[in-house]
Amino acid sequence: MKKLLLVVFALVFFGAISQVQAFNMTIAPAKKIFEMNRGQTITYNLIFRNDFTTDDYTIRVVDFVYDASGTRNFMEEKDLVDPAQSLSGWVKPEKKVFSAMKGVDNHIPISVKVPDNATYGDHFAVLLLERAVSTGAETATVSVGGSIASVLIVKVLGGQPVRSGGLVDYEVITQERAKNTANFILKFNNTGNEFFTVLAEVEIYDDLKGGLPIKTLSRDFTVFPNVLREIKIPLGELGDDFGEREYLSRLKIYEFHDGKKQEVLAQAEKRFFYFIPVSSAAEVSIEKPVVFLESPLVQVVKELGI
Repeated sequence: MKKLLLVVFALVFFGAISQVQAFNMTIAPAKKIFEMNRGQTITYNLIFRNDFTTDDYTIRVVDFVYDASGTRNFMEEKDLVDPAQSLSGWVKPEKKVFSAMKGVDNHIPISVKVPDNATYGDHFAVLLLERAVSTGAETATVSVGGSIASVLIVKVLGGQPVRSGGLVDYEVITQERAKNTANFILKFNNTGNEFFTVLAEVEIYDDLKGGLPIKTLSRDFTVFPNVLREIKIPLGELGDDFGEREYLSRLKIYEFHDGKKQEVLAQAEKRFFYFIPVSSAAEVSIEKPVVFLESPLVQVVKELGI
């Protein structure tokens, strides 16, 4: 029992230290907003105070977007269509790694350069402070808390709000005898300068019969500027009237507003082979092995070699 109490006390103690460490670090300004033109460069100071311990730190720039509910959606570089159009490529700290003395206001010059071909509108990012840890030849980073970050907003002036996009890829992935034998996967790029909602609609046609689609699938989702969205729409089942053979899928992506389809932004079609899914109610037959039991007398005779 004493050992358990010591363990609990140690966890509480070290947890309290980690919280003190986070609250003893401040960064300012909490939010910085610039209105800039293409080709313009601005420099400002980020002020970091560390009252916990002297250490080496670095700044990482992470892009994000606001959705319709105001929630931040952070984007890594792999999520961006063009990293050159993100603040992670526009923002440069004066030093990659800097030493922050305990109890001293550290002024870190930050340079923001808007390229000549920058997209108009708002660009968002957080400047996240991380502790730099030397691992020999390379320098790794350790997060010191999500609260130790400064928000940067750059409004690129000029131009008009644009809602546009393009289909980067469309494919149908099939799996024989799976519960869901086909998935329609599309990748869509918002080429405009503001976020909006689109509707992806997939119509399934039976080439042998022609006419109207035998099934229609749809899904709406939000697309953000300079962000590649990948969406998967499952087929499910076609029903008892349709067997295992080739079918045609036609995809259309619409701008979607107030529950109504607007302009067609992209379209494509793919053929795919439909497999009848395995029914969950299928009968399962289990063959039990037949075991022949010998009498104890026979076993003794065998062991004695008689």
